[in-house]
Amino acid sequence: MDKPDWDFFVSYAQADWRWAEWIAWQLEESGGFQVLFQAWDMVPGTNLVVGMQNGVIRAQRMIAVVSDEYTHAQFGTAEWHSAFSADPSGFTRKLLAVRVEDCARPGLLGQVVPVDLFDKAEDDARAELVRWARLAVSGGRAKPASAPIFPGLFTDGPPPPFPGAASKVSLEQAAEPAGNEEDSDGDVGAPTGGEPPDRASTDRTPAGEVPTAGASTAGASTAGAPPGGVTVSAGRDIYGPGQTTGPTTYNFGARPADNST
Repeated sequence: MDKPDWDFFVSYAQADWRWAEWIAWQLEESGGFQVLFQAWDMVPGTNLVVGMQNGVIRAQRMIAVVSDEYTHAQFGTAEWHSAFSADPSGFTRKLLAVRVEDCARPGLLGQVVPVDLFDKAEDDARAELVRWARLAVSGGRAKPASAPIFPGLFTDGPPPPFPGAASKVSLEQAAEPAGNEEDSDGDVGAPTGGEPPDRASTDRTPAGEVPTAGASTAGASTAGAPPGGVTVSAGRDIYGPGQTTGPTTYNFGARPADNST
């Protein structure tokens, strides 16, 4: 077989010939490589043993189509042994182990970093195969073209918006209390908590009257409270505007004079 050297020789078990042919086709048509493939090149009239010998010796690299069947195939084992012994350190990437099923890789075959094609869509498998084949030939690295995202900032979701002028909120807007939004007619509506707008003028405790449980006021005000004291609603004044369901109204009034002495 007086031919120039091939880029790859595909070693496979007969049970995996469909995978082997798909791999050989993708390497030639998508990757632009020269591939020695038994079903295409060792046609009737050629010497099978010589053809396999040429693949092992004259091809620059070997692709082992790894499956459970392949790890038990005598010829396949002899072929990958030859490629491994020619480059035991993996420096020239003489042997590419391409797994087509999730299986164990016995002995020294398990020390070769594999390319996994199983459980992938065809386009993804093609891209993966051609990518690693090109890196094997070039001796290149798998460094990405763009910088990775710093993992200390975000684990998922979009990044925060740019804090420029378009996203600034004025101090007046930030300080404006919630609720009391104007409707389309310019009238002031009810607060967001659902409280009527005139609640502040109708919910005060009458002067001289002791507040009852559940009563609320418009705020911490001395108007209408017992002399020397302030009435505070546990709903609104402690927990915030719009909270009118507080269980208790407290009176912080002046303590009566102690006449015991």
